[in-house]
Amino acid sequence: MKTRLATYLKQKQADSTRKLVNQLTTSGQVHAYFPVDVLPVLITHILDGMQEILQAEPDHPVQLSLDLFFAKYASLIENNRELQLIILTIKHTIKSDVSDLATSIVELQELDTIIDSIFDSLGLHVLDLCSHNNNRDTVEVTENESRLPSRLNLFYNAFQGSTDGIIITDLEARIIEANDAFLEIYGYTYDEIIGKRTSILRSEKTTEGLYTKMWKEIRTSGSWAGQIINRHKNGQEFPVWLSITSVNERGKTVGYMGVEFDMRKQQELEKRVIQSERLAIIGQMAAKVAHEVRNPLSSISLNAELLGDELRSASEGISSEGETLLKAIMDEVERVTNLTEDYLQFSRLPDAEFHLVYLDELLADTVDFIEAEANSQGIQIIKEIEDDLPRVAADFHQIRRVIMNLMRNAFDAMSNGGLLRLHAVAAGSNVEISIADSGDGIPDAQKSKIFEPFYTTKDMGTGLGLAIARQIIQEHNGRISFSSRENAGTVFTIVLPIEHKSIHQREEEMQQ
Repeated sequence: MKTRLATYLKQKQADSTRKLVNQLTTSGQVHAYFPVDVLPVLITHILDGMQEILQAEPDHPVQLSLDLFFAKYASLIENNRELQLIILTIKHTIKSDVSDLATSIVELQELDTIIDSIFDSLGLHVLDLCSHNNNRDTVEVTENESRLPSRLNLFYNAFQGSTDGIIITDLEARIIEANDAFLEIYGYTYDEIIGKRTSILRSEKTTEGLYTKMWKEIRTSGSWAGQIINRHKNGQEFPVWLSITSVNERGKTVGYMGVEFDMRKQQELEKRVIQSERLAIIGQMAAKVAHEVRNPLSSISLNAELLGDELRSASEGISSEGETLLKAIMDEVERVTNLTEDYLQFSRLPDAEFHLVYLDELLADTVDFIEAEANSQGIQIIKEIEDDLPRVAADFHQIRRVIMNLMRNAFDAMSNGGLLRLHAVAAGSNVEISIADSGDGIPDAQKSKIFEPFYTTKDMGTGLGLAIARQIIQEHNGRISFSSRENAGTVFTIVLPIEHKSIHQREEEMQQ
């Protein structure tokens, strides 16, 4: 997991830096006395340090340090609060961006633990630097007195730095403090939530009986934990894991602390895991059935051909009705054979063989191959391919197969002819390919299902074409999406990353 995370950070560092700078400068967290032009330097320093930690040998651990940064920007060491907020924002953004690397709940938890560990140490490191800096010009104090501000800062930073939402309320359930994670979960600003009662978060789906039971348990044992449904500022309702603990002072309850974990991402991951398991089982079953069917189909096809030859060589020959029947048999055998091949290919799609691919050549080659088929159906293909498209690390044949599948789907949507537009352009660190048709469009009821395996609206379709296409594009660390309106056509868009340094280095070495 560490290696995958390090590779991801290296590939996405430029994009991540731009995103974080924009996010920090527009959020109001970085004030005028923290220069905006220094932010990319700080973020790059932190991301580089993370990669060193992740790639370090277990017996030679590396600590993420900002000593070199502050050696150059010494005056910024006084801004502890802003530094901690920047570090917290970087942590949250990285966690959000890399969550797709996890294929299971266990891996997601492992990722969170790794990132938390790095940034907790970094936060304490910055706190220590700021504390030493503040003590340089102060008079000597006792040991206990010098510890107090540092410890208070430590607890405050732990509160603010938590990835779980935390609020503190008074005895009347009025919110008197909230951390950034809580504000992010519910969409409120700090000023909007402070002084409000927690009832602002309540959902009608959480019954009064549950709240009665919750507060009874809190007053009896001092704490309660469980899953409830709460409400976002925009009205959206979602599940959270809530833990409430009494805050006591001198033996008397003075308020309550609530810790909340947004369960939407976990539930989505659980759905993905369940779906993956189901697809694996379906794929195994389909492969077994297809394998068992393929051999008899070959035998039927061969014997049908031999029967035709035998009848044609007979003295009376074969009637036109016999020819029609034989052709129908052969056509149906071919159709079922194609179905079995699709099932087998879906269940054991070969691993991609990545090479540096010239996409303009791939797209031009694909159009040349399929253009005659398009013209025969009254379809005109318009190519809008940017000159000198950057090379991408890809499997030539698999990407060609995706493009071919999308174009043939577009042909099917234009039964009375039409226009197909193939557009490809470099876009930042990606290449975007779009295939737009002037066909029937996709009904709203079908839009959520078209990438599902075995879902098809065609009389002779397997429902695997788009599922395989998405599987291939995801393996290339890309994205595939679509937009469509009924009777107004459909546009499929593929985004492929340009940078893949390991492939570039390998192929450059082979050319030397």
